[in-house]
Amino acid sequence: MQSGDLSGFYSPDGIDLVSTNREGKVTTSPFPAAIHKHGESIGGAWVAPDGSIFAAGFMFTGVPGPDTGAVYHRDAKGTFRIGFTKPAKELADVFGRSANDVYAGGKDVLVHWDGQAWTDVPTEGVLGSILGIYAHESDLFLATNEGKDGHIFVRHKDGAWKQETTTSSCFLRAIHGAGTAVWAGGDCGLVLRRTPDGKWKEERRQAGGTIFQLWATSEKEVHAATIDLLFSRGDGRWSRVEVPSTRIFGLTGSGRDVYALGTDGIYRGTGSTFTKTTLDANACQHLVAHDGTVSCPVSYTHLTLPTSDLV
Repeated sequence: MQSGDLSGFYSPDGIDLVSTNREGKVTTSPFPAAIHKHGESIGGAWVAPDGSIFAAGFMFTGVPGPDTGAVYHRDAKGTFRIGFTKPAKELADVFGRSANDVYAGGKDVLVHWDGQAWTDVPTEGVLGSILGIYAHESDLFLATNEGKDGHIFVRHKDGAWKQETTTSSCFLRAIHGAGTAVWAGGDCGLVLRRTPDGKWKEERRQAGGTIFQLWATSEKEVHAATIDLLFSRGDGRWSRVEVPSTRIFGLTGSGRDVYALGTDGIYRGTGSTFTKTTLDANACQHLVAHDGTVSCPVSYTHLTLPTSDLV
């Protein structure tokens, strides 16, 4: 360790959910403490129509090997709890249709919340680890990765999984939609759109780029977070939205408003017009928005110095 480098003495201390409403009022709700006391990581977050917030990820065990998968749940009344844990099953994403119909998934795991309990969902035939989940009416979509390839699976009313497409040598990391439209994106700067007959059409590809997240407000308005903020009117053409941030890596929305999380701040807008908000993006992991309030899980750490450094 170089002189003056304290990085080895910082330890994860927990996560706060920091929320800011339309009037700029900031509130903080601490996540429940990680059960292993070694910190946690959030892979995805989603807010239900009633304002309930679900965050999926894992809690570090402090020993080599897979960590403990977890779903944190703050209900519409503000009560926060650890809703689900599963050893050695790290979770990557969460999405739902309502506060009582929520899915969370990751490596070799997919679970469902029905308002009463979390239960395992059979995934026979699904290849790879789940990185993205999207649910619409009776259909459930998964973006998965196996080896070097990405896959999209869909489950219809009959409960059987169907593989709809594979992206060779390009991982998929995001999936979202609105109405009957569904988009998926990932490595290779790749964006795909699903056609009504279940085929997937490539709309964009850029070597070296990564689509971190997608957010669709309608069938004719969809944004993508990559190094740039991208926008499409649903016609297959994508253009760059001018924002000063050097990197956009998160998206969420509420109504027609879209929020973009960048390295230097959070931006709000519609279509191709975005302005920087007063919201602090410091240490944000993900964004969720509901009824004008934007919330962000924020990690914090504490510094513990050895005795020899204090004398």
